[in-house]
Amino acid sequence: MKNQMKKSQGFTLIELMIVVAIIGILAAVAVPAYNDYINSARQTEAVQTAESLKKVVAACVTTQTALGAPNLNACVASQNGIPAAIAATAGSTVFCANVVAGGIIHVEAQRDAPAAGAVQNDIDYGITLTPVVANSRVTWLTSENIDGTANNQAGATASTINGNCAN
Repeated sequence: MKNQMKKSQGFTLIELMIVVAIIGILAAVAVPAYNDYINSARQTEAVQTAESLKKVVAACVTTQTALGAPNLNACVASQNGIPAAIAATAGSTVFCANVVAGGIIHVEAQRDAPAAGAVQNDIDYGITLTPVVANSRVTWLTSENIDGTANNQAGATASTINGNCAN
């Protein structure tokens, strides 16, 4: 008579449950962190759009200063080398970007993901850059609006979220 013990193969139920619990804990931490990262990246896209407009507005102000007194009202969208207002396009986080009277730059964006190929409609971030000219130098005051909560630098034009970048 052979008395052999069967070799156990596979995992027990408790081992599988422990693995599932560990994966669940990791997912509970990773998913919110990933969403925060994505929102931050989308917000950065709006800030970079504003930064790119900053350069052309500063060039316009410099030109206006060279012509005499700096006329910030001449530095608006579609005039003096400043691009026309940017409207929402599919796949972009930025809803609109515009340069309004006084050379004020306003950008609105959606930090939450729109459906693939869709134009966003839930705008939850706005940034406004206000130029200040002193001694032929342009400095910028910043105002941000995240989900209706404003963070304004003293003297900056308050940023709003109105869906048309008219500010």
